[in-house]
Amino acid sequence: MGSWSDFTLEMTPYWAKDSPETCINGCRDQVVGLLTTASVAFGHPIASAPDVELDWFAGPKLVAAVASETGTGGDPSRDLAFIPGTSWELGAGIDFGIQVHGRGRFGWFAAVVLGVQYTRGFNYGVYDDGPPNPPSWPVRMMHGGTTAFRGDDWFLLLVPNLNVLRFGFTF
Repeated sequence: MGSWSDFTLEMTPYWAKDSPETCINGCRDQVVGLLTTASVAFGHPIASAPDVELDWFAGPKLVAAVASETGTGGDPSRDLAFIPGTSWELGAGIDFGIQVHGRGRFGWFAAVVLGVQYTRGFNYGVYDDGPPNPPSWPVRMMHGGTTAFRGDDWFLLLVPNLNVLRFGFTF
């Protein structure tokens, strides 16, 4: 975009297959998901060398995520019933961090990124009566299936950006 800003598009697919021996009341076969963010990062140099620059950055982001949990549903009148379904999430947030990048039209970069987001979940699940199991939180989605209920709600996720380490090329 410019010497002081970058456009970032992240697409993070994830997949986890469950083991049949872990089934209690219904059984999740697998979860397949995709987390996508688009952001503009505004930076400021900290240190520069002829071919490399270190800078901090912050910028707004748009978030979209989807996850599909498939398998055999359990009996909802009993505890820990697996509830299959597809959940969606839309929202916005902010990423911030430090990056080092090479100069030039097709340079490289590496960044340490943290982020905060406020999203609206649709048909999201809850695992074992805990906090929401949103599709933008792949580590939680891959951990266990939806066992309490599915709902629609707004929630604030104060968690690190999935891509805590970000590598790429500039165009």
